Amino acid sequence: MDQIAMNIQTSSAAVRFSSLDRTTNYFTEIGNSFGATSFSSTASLTVIAVLCGVIVVLLGVIVVLSYLKRKHGSYVPAGWILRPAEIAQQLQKAIDQRGKVELQFHTPGARRHATTCLPVALEHDTLLLECSGLEKLSPGWIGRSVECFFCLKSGTHPVYYTFVTTIAGIRMEGEGICMMNVRLPEVLEQRQKRAFLRVEPPEQYVLGMALWAEPLDTTGSMKMNIKDWGKPALVFIPNKTSDIELVNISAGGARLKVRRERAKKCGLTFTIAERFMLLLDLWEPELGKRDRYWLLCRTQTPFIDFETRDVDLGVQFIGYARNRENSTHELVWQPMKAGEGIEVIGNWAMKRHLELYRERGPEE
Repeated sequence: MDQIAMNIQTSSAAVRFSSLDRTTNYFTEIGNSFGATSFSSTASLTVIAVLCGVIVVLLGVIVVLSYLKRKHGSYVPAGWILRPAEIAQQLQKAIDQRGKVELQFHTPGARRHATTCLPVALEHDTLLLECSGLEKLSPGWIGRSVECFFCLKSGTHPVYYTFVTTIAGIRMEGEGICMMNVRLPEVLEQRQKRAFLRVEPPEQYVLGMALWAEPLDTTGSMKMNIKDWGKPALVFIPNKTSDIELVNISAGGARLKVRRERAKKCGLTFTIAERFMLLLDLWEPELGKRDRYWLLCRTQTPFIDFETRDVDLGVQFIGYARNRENSTHELVWQPMKAGEGIEVIGNWAMKRHLELYRERGPEE
């Protein structure tokens, strides 16, 4: 900031001197032209006085602008938090709320990996995180950059934050548990990681779910006849069976919660990149009907809840099928452009978001 202030002062000084030089030259040219005219000396003195007044006003404006620049500093984008005390305050709220921090980092020569951690404490200008599923991390990761995302509860509306920082320390504690220190960031941005609008669906609009391990035939192709899939690994039927819960949903994916006891028995590993089929029935209140989706999903961020030991799954939609016309068991794939998600689900999520907006009002 000191360097920015020095640059502003230097620029302002240059502007003042440059403006003064140009004004002085102009004043000299006017004075010379007056000497060549038939104006009286009184008229000349009057014009000179007016010009001097203009110069004083211009210099005053330049000084005021320079002061305002020094006072307000450089431009800060909306939603950015720069004060260290305020950054630490927001991170402490995440700790107090037992929120989750999603970490994304790059393995050299490989794709981006992600994991979900629990913020534990602020320690000597670092944030201590408890992470699971990071057995392969080593002290060699210290100093590498990570991108972090977390959410704070604020009334009835969540507030999303993201920041980039570096790993300051790593140690293993118990089987599969890694304690990681990341440096407190210089900038905390108020923005959501998701590329699509994500909403928590009203309970009455989720009419049923069923989940199968990816049903492949001997050639590795998807079995498109659901009679060949067998019994689903997980089922949700309102007021009857609740092996799985739909936490939130967007055009691009969803977050699911699997009960601890069912997670042990369903036969799924819940590891990153695991694929499965999800049957999802949603209520369309505008049309007064049930809409059924067959979704090919890929696990993005598996996380075991620290207290309940339930499995929390962030999944991406990578395929979308509908029942073939005049058939209740044959499926046919629907068009789905990479990176654009499933339009019909995105539209459904937007309608639910607008409903909540009308009920609760704008975010605080």
